Amino acid sequence: MDVVLLQFWLAGLTGLAESGSANQRLIWKSLVLVKIPSIISQLESNQDDLCATVESTLRQLSFYRGILNECDENIAEDSPGEKSNIVKAIAVGCHTKGLIRVARLEIVDGISDARDHSMDQSFGKYDDQVEEIDDLCGRILSDFQHQEQLVDRIIKVCEDAESKNDVFVLSKLCQTLDDNPLVLDVMHLLRSPSALLVPLERFVNNLQQNEDDDIDTCNSNLEGFGIVLILIMSIIRRYDLARCLDTVLKERHGFCYLWLHHTSATIPAASMSNMTPDMQSLMGRWITALFDSMGISDDLIQ
Repeated sequence: MDVVLLQFWLAGLTGLAESGSANQRLIWKSLVLVKIPSIISQLESNQDDLCATVESTLRQLSFYRGILNECDENIAEDSPGEKSNIVKAIAVGCHTKGLIRVARLEIVDGISDARDHSMDQSFGKYDDQVEEIDDLCGRILSDFQHQEQLVDRIIKVCEDAESKNDVFVLSKLCQTLDDNPLVLDVMHLLRSPSALLVPLERFVNNLQQNEDDDIDTCNSNLEGFGIVLILIMSIIRRYDLARCLDTVLKERHGFCYLWLHHTSATIPAASMSNMTPDMQSLMGRWITALFDSMGISDDLIQ
């Protein structure tokens, strides 16, 4: 098995070494440091045997100095002045998953044998959830040791907001994710699309206005609804999920599924280039009218 694991890591390291931008490097680093150890940790195997296999693989990997040096040099472009050690970073990722025994692996000098639970302790210490959302989405792009926990926490915030029908928090989260597509990329590398889409789908399908709400609250809820729906459409388009809605959404007869299935939300954005200027202008006028307080004019309807 160590040969298979070695090939996994070498493939990921090749992608990292050849990355041409900071965004590409971040995704490859997440794959190498987080995703591969996560996959290995789910293998059905005796724990001691699995640790021995991973330790053997990392020893073999440490001899591939050419590609390792390329990765270290590439990563250094994002953090000038900081010395990178990709093998040690991989070992830390494995240690986080309990896949190595520090005392038996000489390449991990300086790593404590104790498992790090600092992220578990830091959750819940925010003044409000807006602050939490900003912090989580910021840290997820740099804290590889806790990246999976950060992703799971963002999903938990989404699920909690949906269950409480908290339009404000949910729309804030969706707007932040829509503004930071790289965070979405990391989330969908580490978790299935449905982990985020399903609670958003439930919200869109079940949002109801309270009879006691004033007009400002109703408008705010509708605006939040639009933000959530826009993120759903962005995810469907970004990851080309239009052809597999059945696998990423739950309610085939709900509004969200039917909307995506029957509207242009499932049409690739490139198809816009096939529209005539008049068609594009008309679409722009309709989109503006739908969100304009003046409403849809008789002229536009005609």
